[in-house]
Amino acid sequence: MNGQRGFSNGFFIDGATAEWQYYGKQSSTMVQDWIQEFQVMTNSFSAEFGTASGGILNVITRSGSNRYQARADGFFRDAKLDSAPFAGSFTNGRPNYLDEAAPFSQQRLGGFVGGPIVRDRLFFFAGAERLKKNSSTILGISDYWRAPGLETVLPSGTEDHPYLVKGDLNVNNKNRLSVRYDRSVRKDLNLSQSGSAIDTKEDRYAFGGPIRTRFIGNVGPALAKTRLWNSYYYVQDTWQLTNDVTLNLGLRYDVDRSVTVGNDLVDAKNARIVQRYGGAPLLQKTGVDDNNFAPRVGVVWTRGRTTIRGSGGIFYDQNHNNFNAIYIVNTLLSDGFTQFDANNPLQNPFYTPADPAGSAAALRAFLARNYPFFPDVSLAPAVPEVVDRLDPNLKVSFTAQYSGGLRHNFGRGLTLEADYVHADGKDMPVFVDDNVKFENGVYAPKDPRFARILTLKNVGTSRYDAWLTQAQYRWKSGHAGASYTLSKATSNNDGGIFGGTATNPFDLTEDQGPDSADRRHNVVLNSSYIFPLDVQVAGIAIYRSAAAYSVSTRFQLDSDPFRDRPEPRNSRRGDSESTVDVRVSKIVRIGALRMTGFWEMFNALNTDNFINYAGSLQSASFAHPLAALDKRRQQLGFRVDF
Repeated sequence: MNGQRGFSNGFFIDGATAEWQYYGKQSSTMVQDWIQEFQVMTNSFSAEFGTASGGILNVITRSGSNRYQARADGFFRDAKLDSAPFAGSFTNGRPNYLDEAAPFSQQRLGGFVGGPIVRDRLFFFAGAERLKKNSSTILGISDYWRAPGLETVLPSGTEDHPYLVKGDLNVNNKNRLSVRYDRSVRKDLNLSQSGSAIDTKEDRYAFGGPIRTRFIGNVGPALAKTRLWNSYYYVQDTWQLTNDVTLNLGLRYDVDRSVTVGNDLVDAKNARIVQRYGGAPLLQKTGVDDNNFAPRVGVVWTRGRTTIRGSGGIFYDQNHNNFNAIYIVNTLLSDGFTQFDANNPLQNPFYTPADPAGSAAALRAFLARNYPFFPDVSLAPAVPEVVDRLDPNLKVSFTAQYSGGLRHNFGRGLTLEADYVHADGKDMPVFVDDNVKFENGVYAPKDPRFARILTLKNVGTSRYDAWLTQAQYRWKSGHAGASYTLSKATSNNDGGIFGGTATNPFDLTEDQGPDSADRRHNVVLNSSYIFPLDVQVAGIAIYRSAAAYSVSTRFQLDSDPFRDRPEPRNSRRGDSESTVDVRVSKIVRIGALRMTGFWEMFNALNTDNFINYAGSLQSASFAHPLAALDKRRQQLGFRVDF
């Protein structure tokens, strides 16, 4: 949201944070039927909400009341109701499809109950759900892997069991106390930490055989326990300056100590470095960024049916625990983190300036010798250690946001809105290789003890400008809405949680270009209508213009050792995305019992939405998509309200 990365958004449940700081994702499963209402704040939210430089999703859960209420529901999917997917290849420029959808089934069963414990004073609410999904993943699709008779399809799946218990107490007319406990117990079948079933078997992806140009490996104990406390403070208030003008002011102060995790391991790692290689200690302890003050201001002027609004402020993200996990595993607890790259002289121990091609071939042969196992590094001429580290003055990234707009109610259910939003991202994290120098026309390591010293620094930036328009029309039996966003997002870093690694540590502008999430045009249409006999039809149509991707090559195009990009970053565009989702429901009432049946279609028009375009010039699939979003899928469901 707001032109920022997904991990820069904040997730709140009943006003309290519900974010997994490690990845910047939602930490718990929140079932749709447990939600009373939700807020989506795309920009310029109040000081009450923080640890997000993008947008905020705040969910308010259901509560019990003086009336007992219960619901049971179920939703079901099966491959027999799905269209055959894209096969990942083209013939004469036309996409190929599988003969039928891969085996898949999903059952979602759940329910809730709520009511009074003491009328008008004490209430309860409880819910539970069971989601079971069975699917499959293709492991190896080339003849090289089929020949030995190895598995090419691996079953995969998920079982998720979220539940929630909540109590509400009316203390008095002005105060209410709520206590909520929720948990989700999840089990995945053949799913690795990288999110792919492929990694649970041998290292055999969709390529012809064991030809390796690059290798990354690590050895050492990766066991550490950490504990820290972050603290957040805010003040905010609203003033009614006149009958027409409202002013909102706020100030937030965040103290994020997550970057200090691992400081207790620095001295021991420095001692091992000095003992092994000699020289001076390399690492420093990371300090706390303690000046994160975030002012917020907003003003609203209302005259009749017209509202004009403006806002601005500073919005800090959070330093995700993932930063320190990589630092601890790859460096502080590591006995040897190694990177080989046949095309990079600084990462090829076989490299000789007189024969670059032969040097690359020698490393490829070395890596293939023990494939797919860890190479015997003792046979390499030299194996300098690679170090991942944090800048000792690492800051928390933030955005400076400004917005302004108006809303007009034309009466008879019609409203129009228009807003302009600007956001500058600052201090975004990016890895920079600090172990390169250029002297006398030659690139060489600054510190010959190490191959690379990758330091996470606050050198990333982004810019987002958008014009947002929206129209809503409501009448007795339905509603219709339309929104259009014209936006532009640029950055000098990729969309990953670390911001990627700078291509050229001497010139960060080489990575400047359209952001990976840049979608110039976004259109959303939605509508619902209740027909006679309690039949409701609802739908949503979405169009997004093409996302950007970069062109790459595995060959060196100039004299420096950095990877080359034949074209500017993200200079090409893939495929636009468009989907139409439809829901048809029918309500049947029997006394106090209300039963609803559902039929849902996702991507009802069976549109091709291609993704993951091959950017490598050496790929046979160059400039073609390697995957696609789902084709038409259908789901059946029921709901019973008591």
